[in-house]
Amino acid sequence: MKRGKYLISGIVALSMLGGCSPAGLSEAQQEKLRDGQYSEVVKGTTVRSTYSVENSGIFYIGRNNTLLMYYDYDADENYVLCSSPNCRHKDSSCPAHVEDNYSTYSFAYYGGKVYYLRKVEYESEHIQLISMDADGQNQETVAELDAGDYSYDTWTVSSILPVYFSHNKALLQISYKKIISEDEEGNTVTAWGDQLVMIDLSDGEIRELTEVLLYGDEVERLQFVLVTEEFAVYEDMRYEEPVMSENEYIQTYGEEAFKTDYYDYYEEHMNNTQATGVYRAVNLETGEIKEIWSDVMYPSYGEESSYPVMMGPYFIYADKEKIYYLPPEVCYGPEPGQLEMYSIDMDTGKEEQIAPFTEPVNNWLYIDQNSNGRNIYREGEIIFCDYSHEKGTHQMYKYFLATGEMESIREESNDYYVWGMTDERVILSDTDNLHLSWMTKEDYEKGDYGAGKKISFDW
Repeated sequence: MKRGKYLISGIVALSMLGGCSPAGLSEAQQEKLRDGQYSEVVKGTTVRSTYSVENSGIFYIGRNNTLLMYYDYDADENYVLCSSPNCRHKDSSCPAHVEDNYSTYSFAYYGGKVYYLRKVEYESEHIQLISMDADGQNQETVAELDAGDYSYDTWTVSSILPVYFSHNKALLQISYKKIISEDEEGNTVTAWGDQLVMIDLSDGEIRELTEVLLYGDEVERLQFVLVTEEFAVYEDMRYEEPVMSENEYIQTYGEEAFKTDYYDYYEEHMNNTQATGVYRAVNLETGEIKEIWSDVMYPSYGEESSYPVMMGPYFIYADKEKIYYLPPEVCYGPEPGQLEMYSIDMDTGKEEQIAPFTEPVNNWLYIDQNSNGRNIYREGEIIFCDYSHEKGTHQMYKYFLATGEMESIREESNDYYVWGMTDERVILSDTDNLHLSWMTKEDYEKGDYGAGKKISFDW
C-alpha cells in the first residue's frame, strides 16, 4: 500500500450539472483507489459546495446533497460511491444515498475506506461513524456518539465541523446547545458549548479531549489549528471577563437599552479586555497531551474593524520531533519586517528560534499547502508570499526549513486563489467566478495557469 501526504478541504461555488443517474464506481476505479497513494492527513467534507481532496480525485456530497460522490482527475468524470448492479442511486437501498439521513455531518476517504458521520432520525440520541469500502460495500458502525435527547438543560449536538483523520484517528469539533430557561410566553434562552473528541478507528474508542465548555463563560474559541501525521494542536482561547450576550444584556438592562447601547458596550468591552490562549498538542500515537504555548493573545485589527480579533501563534508544521510556529506579534503586528520561526521539541519542551527568514516581508501571507494541517509544500519546504496591493501581485517564495534560506519563485497574479495542494497537484480557482481547476506543481511554479484543467462537479 502506497502512502502520500497531502489532502485539502475547501469551499467553492460551481455550476450544477443535470442529467440522468450518475455512473457508479467501476471496478477499474475501485482498483485505482485501492492501489493509489493514500493521504496521511485528511479533512472531510460536509454539505454541498465543500469537498475533500485525495491524490487521485475529489470526494464530495453531490446531486443536491443526496449522494456520496467522487471526481477523478484523469478521467474528468464524476462517480457515485456504489457498485451495486442496476442501482439507480435514488433511495436508501443505495449505500451512497444519504438523503434519508436527518443529518450527514462529515464525509471523507481515508486509509482506503470511506467514513461518514450520520444521524438517521431527528429524535435519534446517537450519531454513528460509519465505514465502508469505496464502492459502498461492507458497511460497519465504527462508533456511536451521544447526540443528546433535546430535554431541558441537557446538551444536544448542534453541529460537527468537517472531521480530521490522521494516525487512524478521527478528530471532531462538536458544537452543542441546551435550553436553560423559558419565560411565560414560551421564549427560550439557549446556551452553547464546544468540545473536542478523538475516535480510534481501530476499535471505536471515544476519548474526550476536552469537556463540553460553555461558550462565553468557559471558552471563546476552541478548535484544532494544526493536524499532521504525528500531532493535533488545538487552541483554547477565553477572555478574562466574558462579554455579555445579547440575551444577557436585555435581561440586565432591558430592550430599550439594548437597542441604543449594546454595540457601544460590546466595542468598549472588546477593546479593553485581554484574552489568554492555551495551545495543547495531542500525540496521535500515544494519546499524550502537552501544553506547548500559553500567553496573552495578540489584538489584531482589520482595516475597517473598530475592535480587535484576539490571535495566537500561527502553527505551520510538525515532524516526529518538533512543532514549528510563528509568534503572533510577527504574524499580526502593524509593522512589516523579518519573519521569525520557532520550534518546540516535543520530548524536552525546549523552544528555540530557527534560522530567520533572510529577507524582510512587507505584507506577509502564508499559503496553506494543505488546509487540513498546513503541511509543507515538499519535504523541508514551505511556500509563502509577499502580498503587494500596489502591484496587484504576490511575490512567491520558497522557504527551506533546514537553512532558513528563501528562494524567489515568481510573481503571481491576485486573480487566482489557492485552495490547497496534494502530493503533485495544486487546487486553485480564479477570484472572479471561482471556477475550480487543478494543475501540476511544476506548472504552478512556472505560473502557467493556462495548463490548469477545469473541474466540474455533479452538484
